[in-house]
Amino acid sequence: PDITIKADVRIINPKKSSVCEIIYDFFIFSKIDINRKMATYLMLGILSDTGNFQHSNTTTKVMEIASELMKKGASFSKIIESTFSNKKMSTLKLWSIAFEKAKINPKNGMIITVLTEQDIEQCDASTEDIGQVASILNTVPGTRFSLILSEREGGTIKGSLRSEEYKGVDVSEIAHKFGGGGHKLASGFTVKGKIVETETGWKIV
Repeated sequence: PDITIKADVRIINPKKSSVCEIIYDFFIFSKIDINRKMATYLMLGILSDTGNFQHSNTTTKVMEIASELMKKGASFSKIIESTFSNKKMSTLKLWSIAFEKAKINPKNGMIITVLTEQDIEQCDASTEDIGQVASILNTVPGTRFSLILSEREGGTIKGSLRSEEYKGVDVSEIAHKFGGGGHKLASGFTVKGKIVETETGWKIV
């Protein structure tokens, strides 16, 4: 979790799979009735943070919650189809650029790629199309964690990190070094700068 966020009340529970699991528990504790729309959004958040139930944070409690949300009307298949399966051509073009630029550092097992503002504009894509790239790169054999750096508006760069339990890397520790946060297996950070390609690789200036 991002421990730098200031608020009157902060709920930080790294044992939970996602923010949506915490929200679900809050709704149940507060006896708030969960309608179909709420159930769908909660299911979407849990699916996103558990990698469609593939990550090690998919506990028996998570599956029980998913079952209850389906009873409330959340459609697992429709969420997968509309969010994770159906992709626009602009999204696929952007992914192609990201995969083409990907490089593996054999010393630390990191697979990294970058996307500039020009890349995103060239594909007529949006920053929302970047989300799954880090997770897909994390599936490459022989890697320990993935990192995608993408330029955003206002001269900032967003970093997205992903790993798996069996790989033994806590990516939240990396994110914290750059003022970010998140989960052990999925974290992010934002820094000021611009991505520049040099003879030895990419550099943030």
